[in-house]
Amino acid sequence: MQRIPHSFKFPRVQTCITAGLILAAGVFSLVAAPATRSQEAAHRENSVLSATVTSVETSLGGNGWHYLTESVHLHNLTKQPLVLGVEPGKVSSTDDRGNAYGVLAVRGIGEIAGTRVDPQFVLPADGGGDIFFEMRWRGERAVIFGTVFDLKLPLRVIVPLEAGQLKLGSEHVMTFTGLKAGHTAAPKDSQSLPANTVNTGPFTVQITRMTPSIAGNRRSQSAVLAARIKNTSGKPIVLAYEGSSNFGIDDQGNRFAAYDASVSGIGIATSLKADPQLVLAPGESRDVQFTVWRRLGREVAGTQLTYYVAIVQLEVLASKQIRTTRQYSLTFPRMAGLN
Repeated sequence: MQRIPHSFKFPRVQTCITAGLILAAGVFSLVAAPATRSQEAAHRENSVLSATVTSVETSLGGNGWHYLTESVHLHNLTKQPLVLGVEPGKVSSTDDRGNAYGVLAVRGIGEIAGTRVDPQFVLPADGGGDIFFEMRWRGERAVIFGTVFDLKLPLRVIVPLEAGQLKLGSEHVMTFTGLKAGHTAAPKDSQSLPANTVNTGPFTVQITRMTPSIAGNRRSQSAVLAARIKNTSGKPIVLAYEGSSNFGIDDQGNRFAAYDASVSGIGIATSLKADPQLVLAPGESRDVQFTVWRRLGREVAGTQLTYYVAIVQLEVLASKQIRTTRQYSLTFPRMAGLN
């Protein structure tokens, strides 16, 4: 750097001003850089289907794990049933710091892995359905993490053939940008539903009441969720709660875990057995109840809860065996009344 004589005052001031402007411009560019990816595009559509990101939440885990949950509503734009699947390894999210989140769990849609294809996710003509992804990334304490996310979602058409055979059809890549925690959106085909209601197609689920409480000398917090399930199809259906599937994230990123022991009004299905006690005739409804909880610490408590749960449809075979025919992923974003 050139040395400036003390007697030459003005250029020194000008140099300081110039350096300050350059520094300010550099800081501004660092702050503004992620904004180039913050343009929100939460809806995508092609000639086959439309997709809308309906909920995004983040939460922190132990050992540096950062969790990202994203729910997507898909709608069939064709005039015939549409069967879709996903290869979890192809689904990815990246934050505005370049950190890549990998898929931890998939719900609602069948998975494709090599020659194994699950065709459970069937959308009727002009019908819709919800899918769910839980993702995570691990970073050291000093690593800066982002708050704006992209989601790359490749969906594969599955073509049913004769004799129960399946063939993989075209792949449709849906890319969403500018997603942030707290993002919510109602798909067009659900805007006429009551508040906190999800329409799966054959049935609806409405959270009718949320009752929070604190117990154990303020060591834990729980939320009891009363729900009403209604059969909107034209035939009887058998439903069960998928064990350990319900959890919640509040608007401060605190995570609520499943509490299966308090589930009532509906049977529980696990990998070992399934309870088919909830049978609904066409038009019939039933009240059920779920509970989630968390340990209290020094973190800020939230006032809104995003609730996730999976309901499975069962089939009771002639041999009295029970088969799961479909898993439905339900997300209830940012419900007020947690505190």
